[in-house]
Amino acid sequence: MALLEQEDGIPQRKLDWTAQNRTATRFFIEHTLAVAETMVALECCCRKQGIELINYSDNAFKWNVPVRYEDATVTVGVVPDRVFGLQHSDKPGEIAWFFLEADRATMPVQRRGFKQSSFMRKLVAYQETWRRKVLADEFPRFRVLTVTTSPERVDHLLKANRTFSAGKGSGLFLFTHQKKFHHQVDVLSLPILNGRGEITTLAE
Repeated sequence: MALLEQEDGIPQRKLDWTAQNRTATRFFIEHTLAVAETMVALECCCRKQGIELINYSDNAFKWNVPVRYEDATVTVGVVPDRVFGLQHSDKPGEIAWFFLEADRATMPVQRRGFKQSSFMRKLVAYQETWRRKVLADEFPRFRVLTVTTSPERVDHLLKANRTFSAGKGSGLFLFTHQKKFHHQVDVLSLPILNGRGEITTLAE
């Protein structure tokens, strides 16, 4: 607590360490850890390579976007698990933005409609956000990084993203799994599959 006050200027009396304990669930804790492990891996790699890791905001960033699916239009709220940017020292002012989805495989990949949550609904909402240029002023260039639980889940998410893109998949999306990502020293050069099934990296 003293370190937080010294480093971040947060008075100890302002911290209620019991609040989260009263409301935290196993799902919440595991999801929070998955997000943290991903960001730690990125931070360590960026420090070694002299790349600035930009955390867009500590608060939840969200927006709404209308999506049309099977002759119905539904307004979907999008809340990324984290928004971060990568900025190389030799490219000042050029930031590659990413929306992180730490997928714990607890949400169905697909449902019959869009009234209920599903991972495919998330993907469609991101795709429509890009297509409609909803966030173009703040994020002229962004991709969606999904770090999920297993290679099998990656395959399922890849198939889902092909269902709304004429079977081709979208380069907007990047998919990998925790064991591969969290234990990699250089996550920026780690081969990752995009929505088209092509191998790419976060650094590209």
